[in-house]
Amino acid sequence: MQNITLLIMIGNFLMDNVGNQTSIRNVASKLTSGTYKTNDKTVGSYIDYLCRSFLFYPIQRYDIKRKKYLESDKKYYLSDLSFRFAELGPKDADYGHV
Repeated sequence: MQNITLLIMIGNFLMDNVGNQTSIRNVASKLTSGTYKTNDKTVGSYIDYLCRSFLFYPIQRYDIKRKKYLESDKKYYLSDLSFRFAELGPKDADYGHV
C-alpha cells in the first residue's frame, strides 16, 4: 500500500457508486482529471485490495443465453452500508427524496 489518500478516494468513489457498473479505466481517468495522477493498473490493484479486505465485493455480469460471465465492467457492493453513511454521510436519495 503506497498511498492512503488514493485508497480513500477510490473507496469513497465506490461507496458513492454502489451497484453501478464500474470501469477501472474510468475511475482512473476521473481521478486524473481531478488533479490526481494515477493509472488504471494502480486503481485496479487498490480496488482488489478493498475487495480482499471484504469491504467491497465484486459482481460480474452473466450472459444467461450463452451461459458465461461477461468480461465487461463489474459492479461493486459494500459489505455493510453503515460504512458509506459513516464516511460520506446520508444523501437525499437515501431518504427517498427526489
